[in-house]
Parts: sequence; C-alpha cells; structure tokens
Amino acid sequence: MGSIYKPTYTKKDPVTGERVIRQTAKWYIEYLDENGFRKKEPGYKDKTATEQLLRDKEREVEFAKIGIRNPFKRHQETPLGEHLDAYQRELENRKASPSYVKTTISRVRAILEGRGMVFIGDLAPSDVNEFLGNLLRRGESIQTRNHYLRAIKMFTRWLVMDRRTGDDPIRHLSMLDAETDRRRERRPLSSEEFEKLLASARSGPPLDGITGPDRAMLYLVASYTGYRRNEIGSVTKQSFDFIADPPVLRIKPTISKRRKKDEIPLRRDVAELIRQWIDGEKQNVGPMEPLFPITDKNTAEMIKADLERAGIPYIDDNGLVADFHALRGTFATNLALANVPVKVMQELVRHSDVNLTMNIYAKIHKQHQKGAVEQLPPVPQPKPEQCLSDEGQDGDALEPPRSLPSHVPIPPRPKSIRELRREASQLGIKGYCKLKTAELIQSIARAQEERTGKDRLVGQLVERVVTDHQQTSSNGTDGVGQFDDSEVVVTRPNPLPNSMIGIQRRASSSLVSDQMGMEGVEPTPLARLDPKSSASANSATSPCG
Repeated sequence: MGSIYKPTYTKKDPVTGERVIRQTAKWYIEYLDENGFRKKEPGYKDKTATEQLLRDKEREVEFAKIGIRNPFKRHQETPLGEHLDAYQRELENRKASPSYVKTTISRVRAILEGRGMVFIGDLAPSDVNEFLGNLLRRGESIQTRNHYLRAIKMFTRWLVMDRRTGDDPIRHLSMLDAETDRRRERRPLSSEEFEKLLASARSGPPLDGITGPDRAMLYLVASYTGYRRNEIGSVTKQSFDFIADPPVLRIKPTISKRRKKDEIPLRRDVAELIRQWIDGEKQNVGPMEPLFPITDKNTAEMIKADLERAGIPYIDDNGLVADFHALRGTFATNLALANVPVKVMQELVRHSDVNLTMNIYAKIHKQHQKGAVEQLPPVPQPKPEQCLSDEGQDGDALEPPRSLPSHVPIPPRPKSIRELRREASQLGIKGYCKLKTAELIQSIARAQEERTGKDRLVGQLVERVVTDHQQTSSNGTDGVGQFDDSEVVVTRPNPLPNSMIGIQRRASSSLVSDQMGMEGVEPTPLARLDPKSSASANSATSPCG
C-alpha cells in the first residue's frame, strides 16, 4: 500500500536565528514496484491530485505483475520538444526540401509554445482550436489557418504511427473553406498579354541580376511547361533533350514538389528557341550550372516590372494577380482551351487531384465564356397559331423576330483512351498499347498526316486510270465507267481490270477511314466492296485487352 507525504527540511529562522523544521510545498508519493522495490516520486502541490497519481502508479504495478505494461509510458513522460526534434529528423530522412521542413516545424512549435503544451497528455483540441482562432483574429487568412492545422495534424498523426501514443486527440479538427477568404487569386495571361510581356522583357533593363532576354526565356519556359519557380531554378543544359521526339525538359526528383522525376514535352518551335538561346546567350555556362539562377530572387517583383512596362496591370479590376506563378495557370488554361483531355491535362500540370487542376488553374475568361454560350441551341421561334394577333397591346405592329442561325456547331468530345487505341490500330501504329495518352495523340496525328499524303497520290492515280479506261471503252464498246468521290461503280459488259479494282478498293478504304475519324460512321463502301475483310476486322480483338 502506497502513501503520500511532505518531506521536511530545516532552515534557520532569520528573526530568532534558530533552526526550524519546515515541510516542502509539493507532496510526494511512495509505493512498491512490481519487483518489490520502494519508489519515491514527486507529486503535486494539490493533495487530491497527488493521491490520484498514487492510485495510477499502483494500478500500473498491478498490471505489470500480470504482464501488462503501458507501451507509451516512456514517451508520455518525454517533453513534446524532444518529440518534435525527432519528427524533424524523420522529415529530413524522407528527403523533404529544407524549406518545407523548416516551415512545418516552425508552425508546430508555434502552436505548442503558444498554448503551453509540454507533454503528449497536454495536447487538447480546444487549445489547438483557440490558437487557430487567434490567427484569424489577428487578420491571417483562412488558408494560413489551414496550413497551421495541417502541420500540427501531421505531427500528431506521426506520434501515433511511431507508437509514441495510442490516440490522436485532434484528428477530428477539420479545415475551413479557403475559397470564402482567398486573399490572392491569380489570373492567366491572354495571348496578347503574354506577347507584350515577352517584348517588354526582351527590351527591358536587367532586374535583380537577370537580363531582359533571359527573363523573356524564363517566362517562355514557365508558360509552356507549367514548372514552378524552384523547379525552373534548377534547370541546367543537361535538363533538356532536344534529340528526343518530342523534345523534353526533365526535372530531378529531389527538386520536384511531388518528389518524382518529371518530364514535360516541348513544342518544337519552343525547343528550337531554347536551343538557340543556350548556344548564344548561355554558351559559356557550364553543363551543371543553373540556366535560370532565380531560387533566391523575387520573381513576383520581376514580372510586375515587366508587366507595368508593357501596360498590363499587375492586379486587374477584379483583384486578380498576374504574378510569376500565374504563368503556371496560363499553361493549364491554354490546355483547357485547346480541348486537351482532362487526364492528359492533369498529367502535364502534375496534380494528384484533378479538381485542383480544373478549379484553380483553368481560369476561363469572359470572352471564352461568351463563345461557349453562343454555341447553345437557338431560341425556338413561336408558331403562327401561338400568336394572339398581328399587333401589340398598343396597336403597334409586332417587330419580326431576328433571324437566328439554323445550326450551331457542337465542339468535339475528347476521345477516350480506348477510342485512341482503336484509331491507332486502324492506322497501323506499332506498340500503341505502351504509349501514354499524350504520346498516342501525337503518333496518331503523324500517322494521319502521312496517310493523307498517300491517299492524295492514290486518288490522283485512280482518276488518271479511270479516265484512260473510259476513253478506251468509248471506242467500239457499250460499257461506260462511272466514278464518284467515294468508290468506282462499273456497269457491265465492260468491267474494270483486276488491277484497277484493287486500286479502287484501297482508295475507297482510305476515304472511309477518314470519314470514320471525322463523323464516326460505319465503313459502308468498304464493306460493300470486300465483305470478308470487314467481317474479319470486326471479329479481331484488341491486343490491349
């Protein structure tokens, strides 16, 4: 049976000079552990709290005697500061960027010290919520509040995963909607604005050690690849592969935000401009030196100066900002306006959540929205019997309705990966199952371009042969050859030669394939010419499964 007590000590009385016996302000507990050894530990100034501590210790001893121990006891007695240091080492071992580690640890430490949390048992949802509320009351945004909450929740979740505690006390705290209090919302640049920006940068003076032509190339790379500022700051000559088809720009996993090797294809004209710039302006730069030393530069002020010189507002009338990161949004918006499939767009922008790609970066301007609205079906015109009279209420003649377009074109639906593979199979592209969506689209475009040239030559050959055959048939025979755009129809008794029919079938097959790609109809002329080939094509299975 344990006990509580107050130790005594002697002290000289300053008035009388005699030594007196006094008790400590704090209570102590005394008990026997599971091995029978006497233990003495300090308690609290409050007697009731010390008695509760003694009961807890005696309960632990009873559990230890039957083999049940508290696995978190040592960690519960360790200060949270030491746990936070261990969490920092964990982040560093994961190869997280130094800036990310520094920001995360500083936010967690601010919450712990701000609310006086010393041990794991001191972690309370109410204290964390109070700290977050103070941030908002100080004028911080909801997004900043969410950043702090995300940091502390990652820390407490790590405590559970590392077996330092058995429960996460703040797991139920949730984020607030940052859209209701977004302080900085970016806008993409239009084609005209981007052209003016490049011209302003090329002719502008050096800013923060970056020359005008270098800034123009910096903006060009950012808006045609979607890479972030730190990622572009790590680009070297070896990051480009101008020999590949298409040319690519690669980023190392240690630099990429998602810690993966990123590779973005480049337009050939953009790649050629970059190659000429490297051979000219950067010919003296080493192969491992950064081409854009901007990691420690204020790129927001840099692009702001170039925009003002071009007469483009840095913040428009709606409060939208066109800073350096807005060039990444310009890249995503241009992909959306080009009707790029959503999956391909997500891969190019390198987002794990497609909603982030569409909702934040794909900013559609009002002129684009206007074009989309104009594609809606026309307003139905009232029938004559629906009109009550030929005159209005005041006796004025009703104005005739304005003429509306009879047909509004509907934008094409992006093709799925299955449709793309089927089209690649019809075009005879080898290894199309292993190609990614973007590579598959490029391969199909090149194959269609080559096939169009071949079909044009075959059409000319067919037309020449048919003309020669008709001239020959008109001398002493009754049969006449007839030719139209899709197939050759020959009436007896003067049939075409077998070689001519083979040419006619190939030409008809090419025309049907083109018609399928544009209108999605069945190849009826080819099936009528060669039913066996059509049946075999329908029965074939895709090698992609």
